[in-house]
Amino acid sequence: MATASAIAAIKILVKEIGTLSNTLSDSVPKGSKDDKIWSVMNNEECETPHETFNRRFDAIFAEDCCDSNGRLHYVRRGKFGMGLIVSYLSKINWAADFPLDLVENKLQRLITELKHLLPRMTSPTTSPASSPASRPTHPQSPHSLESSPPPSLASGPKNLIYSDREASRCIHDKPNIQYSKSRGLGRAKPQLTALARPGI
Repeated sequence: MATASAIAAIKILVKEIGTLSNTLSDSVPKGSKDDKIWSVMNNEECETPHETFNRRFDAIFAEDCCDSNGRLHYVRRGKFGMGLIVSYLSKINWAADFPLDLVENKLQRLITELKHLLPRMTSPTTSPASSPASRPTHPQSPHSLESSPPPSLASGPKNLIYSDREASRCIHDKPNIQYSKSRGLGRAKPQLTALARPGI
């Protein structure tokens, strides 16, 4: 007697087969009434549901139905293909004296094949130029930092305190600004106070 958990496991496999069958690649031929699945599934049933299941699965999905690469010959998509298989499996009463361990093996083999026939997902390629790792970094050298003028002189207050080094640069860059010597509060070295001339 099959246990409730074993029956539930078989139903989960049947559901997975249905899901995979609905997402098969377009490269899988579409089923028709001339295909193996249609002819086998429309044959007369055997004396027991288990015998019918075995005969049908062995005729379509047995190991001797594979090509030299191990792929099944007769898998087809659509309502005349895997649609017929899913419909049949969904109607079976799995509690009716089925050896569910053998059934599980057959269903698992079919699931493996269906997964192989799913569309291949290709990840988008990232352009090397747009990759952060490929972008060249240009660390600022001490010389480039020294060459940039103090921004506060052009846009800040008119009366600012600069170190001797900064003041000398400002004198070179801004000759129209007058500088007077002073000593900055709390600093040990002399500094210069930038006094804007009238009209600046």
